[in-house]
Amino acid sequence: GAVLSPDGRTSYRLAHGRVDVVELDHFRRTHTIPTPEGPGDFWSSYGSARGRLAITPDGDTLVAVTFSGLTFIDTSAATPVVPPKLYGQADVKIGSGLGDLVIDQAGAFVYTTARDDNTVAVIDVAGQRQVASIEVGSLPAGLDLSADGQRLYVTNDGGADISVVDVATRR
Repeated sequence: GAVLSPDGRTSYRLAHGRVDVVELDHFRRTHTIPTPEGPGDFWSSYGSARGRLAITPDGDTLVAVTFSGLTFIDTSAATPVVPPKLYGQADVKIGSGLGDLVIDQAGAFVYTTARDDNTVAVIDVAGQRQVASIEVGSLPAGLDLSADGQRLYVTNDGGADISVVDVATRR
């Protein structure tokens, strides 16, 4: 999973229990930020997975799916020094089986698939807490928002189908 900053000058890549910060003007890694599980633990042994990192439209916050939940990372705090809070548990504990994630255009909500529950978790970015759970099909995997942000499309591996969710009503 990798994302570009909104200005296209920085790339963030989730890999092996860390986020690599790459300055694209010079094509070099400038920082490494550990995710909550840190190097050498269960999560890092699995490496990165596509779709497990997202950035808010303003570029201020990264959201990473880790083994224990979602972690919010302030991009302005991305320094070579490891921020201590990232060595604890995830900021939002949702459980195992998290899949893809997407952030709405306003940067207000993160949506992530929760395969174990057949739901999509709705996370308030500012409050860093889960505010809703939307029932979808069996074994939800990937998801994306429509261009206008009004519909959420969720692919369901268990039923080989797609759930279409009205974002306003969360149904």
